[in-house]
Amino acid sequence: MSDLTLANQLELSRTEVQQAQRQLDLMMAVAKMAVDTPDVAFLMTRALELIATFNNWVVGQYWQIDEKENVAVCSEWFYFGSSMAEFRNASLDRRFSQGVGLPGRSWATGQPLLLPEISKETGLNFPRRPVAIRCGITAGYGFPIKNGPFVLGVAEFFSFEPIKTDHYDDQFYSKLGVYIGSLMADAEANALVRQQDGINKAAVERASAGFIAINASSQIVEWSGPTAELFGWEKEEVIGRTLLDTIIPERYKNPHLQGVFRYNTTGESTVSNKTVIVPAVRRDGSEIKIELRIFPIVTPTFKGFGAFVQHAGLEKPAADISLE
Repeated sequence: MSDLTLANQLELSRTEVQQAQRQLDLMMAVAKMAVDTPDVAFLMTRALELIATFNNWVVGQYWQIDEKENVAVCSEWFYFGSSMAEFRNASLDRRFSQGVGLPGRSWATGQPLLLPEISKETGLNFPRRPVAIRCGITAGYGFPIKNGPFVLGVAEFFSFEPIKTDHYDDQFYSKLGVYIGSLMADAEANALVRQQDGINKAAVERASAGFIAINASSQIVEWSGPTAELFGWEKEEVIGRTLLDTIIPERYKNPHLQGVFRYNTTGESTVSNKTVIVPAVRRDGSEIKIELRIFPIVTPTFKGFGAFVQHAGLEKPAADISLE
């Protein structure tokens, strides 16, 4: 192998590592944003702003699928500066069917779509081309927001500069679209666990162990009496708070967010249907070991986790894992 070939391979590896780190940073930023944003419309607006700002893109718009009319409608947006007003108005005036425009084409395929040169897009491929060119837009990129296999809408972004993506970027944004979609569906459902889909609340309250349930955003939606005694938080104080900010030690917060993201995008969890012993933080700041029996909760209207929890005996070794 020549020195030049080796140098090229090393540079490629370095670039791939940097790309993976950027994707991880963006995923973590979206996950942290989501746990503080329960409102579905505000969640999407913040996600658009976060993704656009992270990539130095000047426009972010969300096209929600109107199932009754079978068209995509621009419902949320983020613009960097006032120069995009004409493009915003052109988008708000539009309704896209499947296969038409950036939103309609991404919707039809269920896959991300790159428009590397807006000026070369013709006809129904990108009907907003004239106004985009007047506003100085050079390139666009969009990806579907999904709840499972169903497309809820399409997030699209535009830039004054060229946008370059590859197979790994498309894979990442596909997963990010699934994650954001699960958060939106969960936010719309609100306090679904308390409707007791598949959970016998009376049995939970009578159990000797405490019970905690969280939604896809890691927000606490159920907190039984024994749990309040164990951690020092009353139920009324924690409903709507994130598990992250309530009982998880600082050193486990990032792994927890990664675990929640992985479960929402792949359905995989390292601790599901297991009994584990982990550290936890009480309201007074003291740290204790707790025993958790964790199980997924999946209904037609809810996706999250439930766990029976109790103080762990000192004779039991703690597992070296996070609350994933």
